[in-house]
Amino acid sequence: MMHLRAHLIATPTHDRVRLEILFCFAQALFARNAIERAQHVWSQYLTLWAEIHGRPMPAAAATLTPVNDLGAVGLFITGGSGAGKTFSVRTAIRTASDLFPDYRVPGSSCPIVSIDVPPGCTFRTLGVQVCDAFGYPIRNRATDHDVWARAYDLLNAHDTVLIHFDEAARIRRSKSDNEIVWIRDKLTALTDHGQTPFGIILSGLPEGLSLLERDPQIRRRFRALVSVPELSQSDIEVELPGIIRLYAELAEIAVDVPFQSDFVYRHAHVCGRMLGIAIDLIIEAIGIAVMSTDGTLRIAHFAEVVQRASGWPSDRNPYLCADWQHIDCSKFLDRDTPQPPPPRKR
Repeated sequence: MMHLRAHLIATPTHDRVRLEILFCFAQALFARNAIERAQHVWSQYLTLWAEIHGRPMPAAAATLTPVNDLGAVGLFITGGSGAGKTFSVRTAIRTASDLFPDYRVPGSSCPIVSIDVPPGCTFRTLGVQVCDAFGYPIRNRATDHDVWARAYDLLNAHDTVLIHFDEAARIRRSKSDNEIVWIRDKLTALTDHGQTPFGIILSGLPEGLSLLERDPQIRRRFRALVSVPELSQSDIEVELPGIIRLYAELAEIAVDVPFQSDFVYRHAHVCGRMLGIAIDLIIEAIGIAVMSTDGTLRIAHFAEVVQRASGWPSDRNPYLCADWQHIDCSKFLDRDTPQPPPPRKR
């Protein structure tokens, strides 16, 4: 079912993320004095803005005038675990494939590169990850300066304009406050890097927002904050059935799920109202349904996803039991090893 994960799903958050990425891209190109290219991106930004708002952008705001020594800008995308932050960023980028061709293709010259921030992150390890993204290994004895000198060379050689650091909250979990300040200063420096300033996109848990606190320089650079919200009632009642039908159609299976029942609310409860987890569970259920004798997606397949992962019995499975609203699914979502649910109250 891996091919289903590559399918693009447009949501209001996806549109907002896409809009802000286009803005950051245009600003970074203007900062590099790549005027013609920047105007092309800005035109797409204005078109998308009009589609989202149902009207053209006011003329006073629609003209972007180049300014000497203007740095690039940043964007922070935040939300709870499983909300779909990474999914929103990657979907937004792939939707604009004419601007970002060959995204995440090793060795490509896509203008944006996504970097997975490792646990225990330092500025050196960020540089190592950048080099690794371009297939360039770094020797352990290389200094911080050497690592980032190579990283800058690779970024410029591949015409990179935007750098996306995913799981940015891990930066906040570094070993010392001094290291965090150092990383914060260096992120700011990336947006002012000589003739080739880089737009910065951070995505991660809300705790990562502390990176922007107590530092007016980096806070000034990050013009936008996009929060990936929990699923709303409309999302649950309208969007979830549509997503399930779409993925089932892509997998070429039938759907026998009573959407008018409380199923969609059970599903939202299991996934903690997080879109990313909701989609993962849908894809896993479809993977089970594909192997069934009649190739039809049913509630039982969603229940089997939970049963396989948790070992919970049917009378404690949120898709099947009567008191599903009282089952704490966070233990199912966050555990490293299966944990049984608490005993039922009598």
